[in-house]
Amino acid sequence: MLKIFAVIVNYHEHNRTLSLLQSLSNQQGKFELTTIVIDNSGNENLKKYFPKKSSKNILIGSKSNVGFAKAVNKGVRLALHLEADYIWLVNPDILIPPDFLKLILKNKADIVGPII
Repeated sequence: MLKIFAVIVNYHEHNRTLSLLQSLSNQQGKFELTTIVIDNSGNENLKKYFPKKSSKNILIGSKSNVGFAKAVNKGVRLALHLEADYIWLVNPDILIPPDFLKLILKNKADIVGPII
């Protein structure tokens, strides 16, 4: 089974990040989806609401804002260490339709970006 890791950097977007996590939990398909959230907010707010740590949800706290690049690199390194087949960088201000990953995998897309 394919192992897909969604790496999300949170910075004072707790409600949006939690909504995103809910939409990610509805993904359907023949894959294992794990979310890695790097909380750059420097506080414990997200930890209170974050789904309990499991193999599907990993929260990495940061005492201060280390910036997007450093935070996302931390998540990518962890995903590679956990033998990810695909790594998906996701901004916290979006919601994902339930069939999104299934369609992406079906069409064998390597890079996906929004249409504005």
